[in-house]
Amino acid sequence: LFRHMTGVGGRPELIIEGHVDGEWREVPFRFKPGNTSRIPGFIVPHQPRLDWQMWFAALGQPGSAPPWFISLLHRILTQEKTVLRLLGRGTDLPKWLTEGEISGIRVRKYLYHYTNVSEGSLLAGPFWKRENQVEFLPELNRADPRMKHYLKQANLWESKKTAKKRRKRRRQDIASPGIPRALHYLREGVSWLEESIGHEQLVWLALLTALCLGSALRACWRAFRRLPVDDGWDKELEENMKRLERKKMQ
Repeated sequence: LFRHMTGVGGRPELIIEGHVDGEWREVPFRFKPGNTSRIPGFIVPHQPRLDWQMWFAALGQPGSAPPWFISLLHRILTQEKTVLRLLGRGTDLPKWLTEGEISGIRVRKYLYHYTNVSEGSLLAGPFWKRENQVEFLPELNRADPRMKHYLKQANLWESKKTAKKRRKRRRQDIASPGIPRALHYLREGVSWLEESIGHEQLVWLALLTALCLGSALRACWRAFRRLPVDDGWDKELEENMKRLERKKMQ
């Protein structure tokens, strides 16, 4: 399994394409290989969950895909913001993906290879070369009954009525004071930070903040332990206890 995934003999990758204005355009991902001229990203210590799952999906057979992948295609077609946020920051995504009308979507499977230095610029690329292997999934659109049937079987289909109820319930949770409201604002704050500085930078910021807080607490504890002990207070307490015992005996 990992022999194929790590690129021995070529790395399989799924490329999602959206049909906009009469032409097919590639859906960009934040980290996984796509555009051959884009330099591979630095992700440590962040683990991009979606890109990681796409890696496994590429090992499947053409015409078959896991339920989550079909759900991903449906949500890209409907341009759901929470899913588009996983593909990249708003400023990095092309306008056709966020604002355009996507009439269809399909998936092609490519085999990626690293290029040699002689095949491109060290800084400008291309960093990959790829060969088109096969059509992984044929064209699908919003009204395609196959997509709706498949998602219903996997309990991933959400009707307009159900979606409306979910949004209403969420608004009620946000409006009422308590933990749901606090979690909503916490999530919005984290999302804003992620949009501003990126996933991996946000993880580094959280780790450094935790490290600084831990160091500060440790320093405070050490300083507290070095404080002089007031023996006078202990002696006074002991004398008071002895007086009480003598009174009880009398």
